[in-house]
Amino acid sequence: MLPSATVEHELTGRLRVRVPGLRGNQSFFRSAIETLSQHPEISAVIVNPSTGSVLIEHTTDPQSIQEFAAERGLFEVRRVPPAPATRRIVVSPKTAASGLVVLGALQAARGEILGPASENFWNAYGALRVMHNLPLMLLFGGLGLFQISQGRAFGSAASLFFYAFMLERLTAPHANRPAGARPRLASN
Repeated sequence: MLPSATVEHELTGRLRVRVPGLRGNQSFFRSAIETLSQHPEISAVIVNPSTGSVLIEHTTDPQSIQEFAAERGLFEVRRVPPAPATRRIVVSPKTAASGLVVLGALQAARGEILGPASENFWNAYGALRVMHNLPLMLLFGGLGLFQISQGRAFGSAASLFFYAFMLERLTAPHANRPAGARPRLASN
């Protein structure tokens, strides 16, 4: 049975194969250089025995190189199934909104009705920027001014850093938006 190899990457003119079972075997990798160099369309073979890597520069199709290696007893490429995609925890907007309403009711029951001015100004910005709701923006702006008059200007450092981060994201070009975010088309 031939040593098992996997294709690490395939680019035009370049093929990297890994033979993990023969990692560190200097004589195997010397033999791989000699054998693969006999192929007329392989221009270079670079090996790294410590990682089990064989880099092949060529002017042919990768399948013919794999067949050539197998015919000469070097290795057999085995297809490795792709790793399963990581599962994301998805929370529906309705569930998230319900959770925030419950937390809001809890804070109201504790007597924490109005947040600091910075929070109200952030909400005013969101009301205008995201919801396009001028009356709501004016309400939150007014609450922010009221909180300044009461000496409650700033929230926690974490909140202020988060507001700064979100503001940068909201104003950045679409290339800097989080993965999965769709750029909005400007209406004329």
